[in-house]
Formats: sequence, C-alpha cells, structure tokens
Amino acid sequence: MSEVLIAKCVSVVIIFAGSLICGLLPAFRVFSAFPRFALSLILSYGGGILIATSLVHILPEVTVTKNIASQLSSFKR
Repeated sequence: MSEVLIAKCVSVVIIFAGSLICGLLPAFRVFSAFPRFALSLILSYGGGILIATSLVHILPEVTVTKNIASQLSSFKR
C-alpha cells in the first residue's frame, strides 16, 4: 500500500474514533461524576471535528465551481 493510502486510512480511523468517543460521553455522564465544564469542552471538540470533516469534504466541489464561474465571467482576479 502507498503511504498516502495508509495516511488516509489512519486519519479516517482517528476522526471516527474521536467523534464516537466525544459523542458517547453524555451517555456515560449519568454513571460518573465528570465535571460539567470538561464534558462541554470535549463535546465542543467533537462537534468541531464533525463540522471540519464536512467542510473539508465539500472543498473540492467549491474549487471546481469557483474555477467554472471564473471562466464564465469576464471578471478575473
């Protein structure tokens, strides 16, 4: 396997595990005395991972659309 494919697979596993752990923390809060601020911080981090993943997913489409729009318009930067 190429190094790029290995890096992609590792990053997918890390993102999945981080999102899963941060998403399941509220379910385990009932059984522990986890501080409320720490839980809020970890859940915010998990939400940030999900948002960043979705934005990175649409970046190639935005680039293609921007290139097409700049070719169609007379205004170029």
